[in-house]
Amino acid sequence: MEIINRKSMTLVELIVVIGMMTILTATIFFVYNLHFKSWNQGYTRSVIRGKLSQALELMGNRLLQAQSIDAFSESSITFTADLGNGSNKYRLYLFNADEPGAHPPYTQSTYSLLSAQGTVNDGDGVVLSADILQPSSPPFTISGKLITINLTAGKGAEQVTMNTNVRPRNL
Repeated sequence: MEIINRKSMTLVELIVVIGMMTILTATIFFVYNLHFKSWNQGYTRSVIRGKLSQALELMGNRLLQAQSIDAFSESSITFTADLGNGSNKYRLYLFNADEPGAHPPYTQSTYSLLSAQGTVNDGDGVVLSADILQPSSPPFTISGKLITINLTAGKGAEQVTMNTNVRPRNL
């Protein structure tokens, strides 16, 4: 019997190694891609949540100081408050330039949440939050002295719903 001293790979061994490397590479790529998509979705939701949370916090703080509710609808709150520079009228409302008239019905897919001081026309004011999705229920409701704000913001397939209850101190 002769002992064969092999120092090279056969074609079958080479094909098996290439097949295993292909499977390993494809698995790594798939897992990386899955985690990258998940990371992006989480980041998008985090940005949406942060902006919407800031808008609700600002609205809540302003409404907390309200001395009177002058006008109220499902898409707009007009109130008088002293926010440090004397009593003024303020308006918080949903707006989309492509939608004429008062709400509801909501016919556009997105709206901006605006805040304005004084008597203003639709579209005037500062944007507190953009990308507010078309409301399926009234975004502003009032029950006694409790004002409830329920908004959903979104970007692409990601969306975040937040709500807050405010009981103005001076009503």
